[in-house]
Amino acid sequence: MNFKDDKHGMRGRARVAICASFACVYLLSFLVFVCDGKNLHAAEPQAKGVWSAGRLNDWFRSRYSAAGVWDIGGQFRIRPEIKDAGSFPSRDFIHAAGGANNYFLLRTMVHLGWSPSSWFSCYVEGRDAQELSDSRTVPESDDFDLHQAYLRLGDPAKFPVSLKIGRQELSYGDQRYIGNSDWSNYRRSFDALRLRWGKNGFWLDAFVARPVPVKDDGFNRPNGNELFSGVYSGTKRIFRWQESHFYFLAHNVGSGATNQTPRDIYTVGVLLKSIKEKLGPWDYGFEIAGQFGNIQQNDRQLRHRSYAVNATVGHT
Repeated sequence: MNFKDDKHGMRGRARVAICASFACVYLLSFLVFVCDGKNLHAAEPQAKGVWSAGRLNDWFRSRYSAAGVWDIGGQFRIRPEIKDAGSFPSRDFIHAAGGANNYFLLRTMVHLGWSPSSWFSCYVEGRDAQELSDSRTVPESDDFDLHQAYLRLGDPAKFPVSLKIGRQELSYGDQRYIGNSDWSNYRRSFDALRLRWGKNGFWLDAFVARPVPVKDDGFNRPNGNELFSGVYSGTKRIFRWQESHFYFLAHNVGSGATNQTPRDIYTVGVLLKSIKEKLGPWDYGFEIAGQFGNIQQNDRQLRHRSYAVNATVGHT
């Protein structure tokens, strides 16, 4: 495999990342094999309706009663991407950017959670992202950094209000407007405070967050000049076969924000989607959203107005 150096010493970092990632995977596999050798067919699916906390957690909890409050896990993902800009030499809009670019993206994530009671839990997750043989000017690499670290307070079974505060992922609906961007090599997280109310089949989240941009040569800190907030609600009570979501979002960016021009953009939307298996082999989804606000461009303030509609129907 061809390793290409860059100003951050990618060659050494990539080799270390590969070795460390595979070492973690093999170590966890070895522990499971040695400690639970009699059950070597762990890949077989569990019976429908049987809940699992993960292979490693299940093993610890079956042998140590104190392990029930802990959540230990990780993920290693490697993805090759092959981009041949010459496939359509007269039509490909990226042809001017140069020739082919074939590379590998590697992501390693490890987490530790602690839930000593039904109303309190904490969670910490680290993430390392690397790339190999990537000639893009903005590669998707970030040395091991803090991805999530939050506290959760509240027990929805006893009281309708709960709180989640700290660095966390935000994912709602079909993730068209709010999601963790799992396809990317980084994933997205926010330094946020999220308050949830839920009762009688209805729930509502109110949150205030600052996006955390990735900084490869230092600790990832929130963007102090960018604020993302909103109210997002959902219910299955309107129609027994459908989830109905309603939301209002605000994106406010001041001067000096990373890769952003000053703006105040607001989004109002509705998402309707069928509940799995409620309509037999059929499913559907419909989402409509409108945006309004202002964007600062040089010395001018531009008015922003836009809308989006998405509709899907499926049969399995």
